[in-house]
Amino acid sequence: MTNASSPFHRLDALALGAGLLRAVRFQEPTQPWQQSLRELSLEDLQGATQTREAKLAFWINVYNAYTQIILAKYPQDYGKARFYTQPLASIAGHPLSLDLIEHGILRRSQFKYGLGYITWPWPNRLEKSLRVAKVDARIHFALNCGANSCPPIAFYEPEKLEAQLNLAAQSYLTQTVRYDSSRNYLYLSPLMLWFRGDFGGRKGILDFLQALGLIEPGLRPRFRYLHYDWQPKPHYYSE
Repeated sequence: MTNASSPFHRLDALALGAGLLRAVRFQEPTQPWQQSLRELSLEDLQGATQTREAKLAFWINVYNAYTQIILAKYPQDYGKARFYTQPLASIAGHPLSLDLIEHGILRRSQFKYGLGYITWPWPNRLEKSLRVAKVDARIHFALNCGANSCPPIAFYEPEKLEAQLNLAAQSYLTQTVRYDSSRNYLYLSPLMLWFRGDFGGRKGILDFLQALGLIEPGLRPRFRYLHYDWQPKPHYYSE
């Protein structure tokens, strides 16, 4: 729980993360939620996110909430590196950037431009203490970076996380994956290029799509990547 002076001091980290996202979604004041998350103790944060499901749900919700907050407050920065690198999300007394949440915590200290194959060699102690034990590639269909081609924002809950991530992946990829049998081209979202290693490379991508029923087993297609629309699209929710 947070400091007794915090507006929501009786709530744990999971409730605060979800509460912040709901406040953003329904355009309610976010400052009380931000304050409570800032004043949350690191021990309570770690305690509330001990399980894989709790950790993923918390950080996905916080990432999506802060993307919308930053987009509304600093629209002129969208499309620039500082939009993702400025430490504007204060959690448990630590200022975090969107990049640190995504690539440091949720992708287990992956180098942003390494296609999922290069681990950042100098993560700090905080990042090590908060990051996931193993990367789940389905996060890429849950994180909304503010762009038009991003997946919609949903409210993630630990108890429903598996079904929610499967639904997010299925919904997004159903709209983006296309196979051209005449040319043996498989058209994919650029997400599957930028984070190729997270999916397990070429074979992992094919296995992933087959498991979702989006392509037939045994295909050996050539990959082609679709255009990614980076125009801002705020307040894009799935529900």
